[in-house]
Amino acid sequence: MATILTANRSNVLVNGKALEGLQEIAFQTVKSYSDVSAIGTDERVGIVYGMTKINGTLRVRSASDELEQLLVSKGSFQIMASIKYDTPEGEGTKLITLDECQLHGKSFGLSAGGVVEVIYQFSSTREQ
Repeated sequence: MATILTANRSNVLVNGKALEGLQEIAFQTVKSYSDVSAIGTDERVGIVYGMTKINGTLRVRSASDELEQLLVSKGSFQIMASIKYDTPEGEGTKLITLDECQLHGKSFGLSAGGVVEVIYQFSSTREQ
């Protein structure tokens, strides 16, 4: 059976502090690779892996003073997500840590009758 992770009981910390107004965190981990081909065949015989890239976004309702300061200062930060799920024995927790994150930009949106949402783009050195 699949493990169902729940967002409403989970929390996300930036540098050890809760990120106020966070609506969504999304990231993608991609490993670069090269195909290894053999002489005399058109089939791949192996793969050589290279650098791992992690890129993501933090969607925040209104804005985050902490992230705004990190964007200006070009400071490094850590994201820790504690994601809850149910088990037959009770509640379980999956921890995801993104180290040495850097902010690269932001987008700003304001819709009629809504509130401001800011999407911060980041990259990370590693996922644990």
